[in-house]
Amino acid sequence: MTFKRYTARHWSLLAGMCLCTGSAMAQFAGFGPRTDIPLGENRPTDSASGDFDGDGDIDIAVCFQTSSPANLGRVAVLLNNGDGTFQSPVFYGVGEDPAAIRAADVNLDGDLDLITANAGTNDVSVLRGSTGGAFLPEVFFGVGTGPEDIAVADVNADGRPDIVSANGAASTVSVVAGNGSGTSWTIIGTYSTNNGGGTGGQSPSSIALRDLNANGLPDIVTANSGSASCTVMYNIASSPGSYFSGDFGLFIPVGSNPQDVQLVDIDRDGDIDLVTANRSSSTVSVRLSNRVQTGDTFPNFSGSVNVAVPSGPIAITVADIDGGPSSLDGDPDLIVVSETADRLSVLLNNGSGGLTLDSTYVTQSSPKRAAVVDLDGDGDLDAASPNLISNTISIFLNQSTVIGGPPPTVSLIDPDDGGCLCAGPNTIIGTVNPAAGTVLGGYTLEYRRLGNPTYTTIATGSTPVINGSLGNWNTSGLPEGQYLLRLTGSNAGGISASDESVIYLGSDFDTVVARLGAGIDGSEVSIVGRNACIFGSISDSGCGPISYSVDFRPTSGGAFVPVDPANPVYSGGRTNTTLADWDTTSIPDGNYEIRVSTVNGCGDSKTVNFTCTVDNTSPIANIDTPVSCEYRSPGEIIEIKGTASDTNLSSWSVQYTGGSSHGWTTIASGNTNVTSDVLANWDTSGLEPCAYTVRLSVGDQSVLNCDDPGNSAGYLVSFDLRCPADLNGDGEVNFFDVSFFLTAYNAGCP
Repeated sequence: MTFKRYTARHWSLLAGMCLCTGSAMAQFAGFGPRTDIPLGENRPTDSASGDFDGDGDIDIAVCFQTSSPANLGRVAVLLNNGDGTFQSPVFYGVGEDPAAIRAADVNLDGDLDLITANAGTNDVSVLRGSTGGAFLPEVFFGVGTGPEDIAVADVNADGRPDIVSANGAASTVSVVAGNGSGTSWTIIGTYSTNNGGGTGGQSPSSIALRDLNANGLPDIVTANSGSASCTVMYNIASSPGSYFSGDFGLFIPVGSNPQDVQLVDIDRDGDIDLVTANRSSSTVSVRLSNRVQTGDTFPNFSGSVNVAVPSGPIAITVADIDGGPSSLDGDPDLIVVSETADRLSVLLNNGSGGLTLDSTYVTQSSPKRAAVVDLDGDGDLDAASPNLISNTISIFLNQSTVIGGPPPTVSLIDPDDGGCLCAGPNTIIGTVNPAAGTVLGGYTLEYRRLGNPTYTTIATGSTPVINGSLGNWNTSGLPEGQYLLRLTGSNAGGISASDESVIYLGSDFDTVVARLGAGIDGSEVSIVGRNACIFGSISDSGCGPISYSVDFRPTSGGAFVPVDPANPVYSGGRTNTTLADWDTTSIPDGNYEIRVSTVNGCGDSKTVNFTCTVDNTSPIANIDTPVSCEYRSPGEIIEIKGTASDTNLSSWSVQYTGGSSHGWTTIASGNTNVTSDVLANWDTSGLEPCAYTVRLSVGDQSVLNCDDPGNSAGYLVSFDLRCPADLNGDGEVNFFDVSFFLTAYNAGCP
């Protein structure tokens, strides 16, 4: 059984770079002579590429810095003729001074759209793609001050593309949620790239989104030109689309004045590393993730590798330049644009993250980010760099020759990248199809656990497969965790292509913690009444949706029944919060067993049981002596007898009020049951003759409605503290009492 998670490859065009795949070649033969496309008075600041008109070849879009009032906020689309030459540019209006442009299908209609970060108007423009490579008028929305870069991904896990902007002037990022239409955008978060003291993270100039900790959610990384650092903000798993920032962010030192950051598995160890272009230090910094080695939830980035490049590097494009557009030989290379030196440089990867400056090429003045794609349709990767000062695009065609014809089309379909497998037999679905005019040599399907470099073969084959079974992978007995699944196919000439997917293998249910809770902190209790709150955590990194049930029965045995009949089954995980509410008012007092049972999509389950006591019966509170309305003599020691008892007694107290007392004064208290016996001996010495009330209060140990104190009971007795003949209450029996009686008698009192 296969379950889909967030699928990184669906957003391959969204991060401002294309990790293109390539066929095996002898070596990179270099770029041919440069061809320049004039753009008139327009000053290009960034480029994006994609098949905008759906004809199978790669087109280019550029955005322009303001050069005159007539050119405020413009984007040009250059459609490819199929051979690396282009039609005349078609212009579209966007916000002022667009600093970055990206191509992505934000309205999910199958056509690529264009998105620009407009530094001059502090907003983002969306041009929705239409038929034939045309674009509809812009939709725009505000972000932070001075947006310099943007990235697109589904940050809140709702299946719809969102946009995140790096706001250089404000040192913030704006997280903007889309509803899938491309026309409705809502800012759901603004986060500072600085730490709390403001000593790091200033002036973010570039942004990249990618899942750095393998939890299925894209995290944010910014290159901060003002502080020689990158800020890493992890997506909060319990609240997708929210991020740890400020002092909870991660600040990675890189070279001076970093202008661009890219996220790529540069050393091919299964985790995502960080690469920056550092303008002032003329270096490319590589910082390796430690996730696979440590298993950290929030991995760090270590090392101090800095590769020298021509002066003023401002942008990096990641591509397999010694491969091609349809497969990956395992070595992501870097194409670096140096604005000060007017150079385009190729850094080749040795397969384990080691970078060598292979060659450099002269551009026109002040080049910007290069698009690295197959422009002429010959199977290798070419480059196109927009040049700010010279108002041109420079085209560099790759001179490499593919030996043995193009490789087969190779694709893993199910499970896809980020997918999930259950323990047991799993059929792997994919495609290995030779190119026209070639013969399939064979294919190999294999796997390795992340962190382990050794592959194990699942299946091999020699016949083409189109969206069908590549082999059966029995994962029984394999430990739960992340695995790299790799499919490699070659033609008869030995030219190979491969596709990889990182999948999660689930084999058990991770965490179930449950208890009876009291108050907002959910602290554990054992005796409850009325509405009881069952607190806890239920989480699993395995496959498919989580569901759970909460049931009860007497500890003496019998069938379990739901604590809430209206909700016999709950969906989704929980973290230190209420799992269920249990109304105990309709069941007898006594001892009960609670059972919390969970299951995931693979059928992996876990159960937690605990016992508790239900007590909905109020305590007994009764005063036998003194009795109401009697007289007691001043100074008398009054024996207070009665009953204060409960099966789960908490405490009792005897108090009085009256005379000069305006509140309740405690006479005696206790925490053991008293039945028809002495509760207190009350010494009334010093109390003035007057009417008094004695109160007995009794409480039990149960917790009601999650945080209210337990059941309670009370009993009141009122009497006079004076002699019966002391009619006027002066503490003496004398002539004045007779006078008081006669006065009352003559007044008509009975």
